[in-house]
Amino acid sequence: MAKLIRVWDGTQWQSVGNALPNALTIDGTQILTNKTINLASNTVNATLAQLNSAVSDADVASLAGTETLTNKTISGSSNTLSNIDLASQVTGTLPVGNGGTGQTTTTAATNALLPSQTSNSGKYLTTDGTNTSWGTVDLSGKTDKSTLTTTGDIYYASSASTPARLGIGSSGQVLTVASGIPSWVTIDALPSQSGNSGKFLTTNGTTASWATITTDSTPTALLFGGM
Repeated sequence: MAKLIRVWDGTQWQSVGNALPNALTIDGTQILTNKTINLASNTVNATLAQLNSAVSDADVASLAGTETLTNKTISGSSNTLSNIDLASQVTGTLPVGNGGTGQTTTTAATNALLPSQTSNSGKYLTTDGTNTSWGTVDLSGKTDKSTLTTTGDIYYASSASTPARLGIGSSGQVLTVASGIPSWVTIDALPSQSGNSGKFLTTNGTTASWATITTDSTPTALLFGGM
């Protein structure tokens, strides 16, 4: 005896013969729990209102309001993120390859971007116009500052491209030039001017002094000029 297949249509059982048809239409409302509908080979007809009532807020992100997305991927090529606070809304460390430094402190970030500092103590940062590197100061033909041994020493050129040291002079000396090079000399100070008003300065060939002009009250000769 052949077995018949009956399907409940919501009102009564319907006989569909001994094989299920390719398509089955069930009138009324059916509740599907933990079922998967293949949308590639099936069509689900529903209004937007029906979809809104069937899907909870936890299942979708709304266009307005604040949503927390977990384990979601946002395409940067077709979306724009704006109003992001880099101080409070971004976490993690951006590597150098992505435009960051791979570090979390200013010092570490600077060291990460500079050329290696190992074995380069005392050198200075330079560039060849394309890349940076550590360089050494070339002192060839230069005078080392250690040759200035005393406060007040000065440098001068003893000949072309030949630096020399001139030690500081004594108190009261002045800088002058002798034989084409600078030197310190002592200028004789004036004799004391106290009590010497109206006198003139004279010298005996060794020492300067103040002297008084003397006149003879009884001239022995008068000199007249004329023709």
